[in-house]
Amino acid sequence: MLLSPSLNILQGLAIDNLDYIFTVGAPSIINHSCVPNAVLIFDGRTAYVRALQPINKDEEVSISYIETAAVTKKRNNDLKQYFFTCTCPRCVKGFDEDALLEGFRCKSQACDGFLLPNSGKKAYTCQKCGASRDV
Repeated sequence: MLLSPSLNILQGLAIDNLDYIFTVGAPSIINHSCVPNAVLIFDGRTAYVRALQPINKDEEVSISYIETAAVTKKRNNDLKQYFFTCTCPRCVKGFDEDALLEGFRCKSQACDGFLLPNSGKKAYTCQKCGASRDV
């Protein structure tokens, strides 16, 4: 069975009780990925999981628990509230993508790396050759 982005693939019910909101049913057991193949959509008290792309029969359905536009370090920090470290392909190869998201090209002629901001954001360091540049 192939799941289509145009079909609701799973349904659940969100119930609010005093200061708590929780989800029961299928959406509460879907794993996280920073490259999800589905999205969780709330319509009132009902939660829908909608495919973002075709999902094969034996492929795991995943949603993102966090904002996926952030760099790897920020995403991993945001995931601490869920008590796990993401091991999706994007997080495993995150530094190359981070360079494209917020980096600058290294000025060394022999290097094709990217300059990434240091923790204090007062200097940039090449992720490939280690060259440093002040802001």
